[in-house]
Amino acid sequence: QGMEEKRKEEMEEGMSTAAKKLCSEFNEQAEHVIETVEEIARTQGMEEKRKEEMEEERKGMEAKYAMYSARDKAAQEHERKAELLYQAAQSREDEAVKTQTGVITSVINAVSTKFL
Repeated sequence: QGMEEKRKEEMEEGMSTAAKKLCSEFNEQAEHVIETVEEIARTQGMEEKRKEEMEEERKGMEAKYAMYSARDKAAQEHERKAELLYQAAQSREDEAVKTQTGVITSVINAVSTKFL
């Protein structure tokens, strides 16, 4: 009976050691899983943050494009108006020259008629 008890104690100790070993292995695996999950969460967080930064950057670039586009359109409109004003001034100058030429021609004709 003493041998049987000793064997029983040895078996219980062996089972206890095996259980402790299994618990230890389980805890190590659980820690590894937790670390992996935490790393994935950090990585996803960084990816989300980078996506947000890229979206903000894209919005900024769109705003700059809109501003430059509006500036360009305003400059083109200003240039078009300046060209129209120049053409109108040129037309008025041409008319003035024609009028002056007409007056001079009339004076020459009048003078020529009187003296000829």
